[in-house]
Amino acid sequence: MAKERERRYQSAGELARDLRHYLADEPIEAKRDSAWYVLSKTLRRYRVPAAVGLLFFIVAIAFGVFMTVMYRRAVSAEVLADARLERAELSEGEVRALLADSYLQTARLAVQHREWQTALENYTRALQSGHADQIAIRLERVEPLLTLGQIDRAVDELDSLSDRSDLGRLRGPMLLWQADLAMM
Repeated sequence: MAKERERRYQSAGELARDLRHYLADEPIEAKRDSAWYVLSKTLRRYRVPAAVGLLFFIVAIAFGVFMTVMYRRAVSAEVLADARLERAELSEGEVRALLADSYLQTARLAVQHREWQTALENYTRALQSGHADQIAIRLERVEPLLTLGQIDRAVDELDSLSDRSDLGRLRGPMLLWQADLAMM
């Protein structure tokens, strides 16, 4: 019972009404209703709808967390895949350059051992593999062509090189080969 008169039941009927409210899980008038008290009474009265609402809220939160985790995984997998693809593309170019260079080195070794057919085949492979120094390889290929008796091909190679303006330091050796051929 409250000490203040206005906070107490004025009649037995009011007490009976509060008892009925209490048994029906409804707010009673005997005390000032706190928000927590009203909420707890309302939730007790509407247990099933409140449980369904709470379940829906938990599922929505769990779904949001799950989707966030999956999105982050997808983004990181995409970044990783892009990085691997970039490395693979660089590696492919590097492999091609190494292959072309190995053909060139094999051709030069074959020239040193006077294996002219092997040298010619590897010079051709180096050119076909896209070696960066195409002009120098074509000029080096002249010696095996001449040694194997393919003079017409050697002349054609030198003629096609003489028309180029980007020979630079290779113009001298080309002119020497042309002079040698003119003396034959």
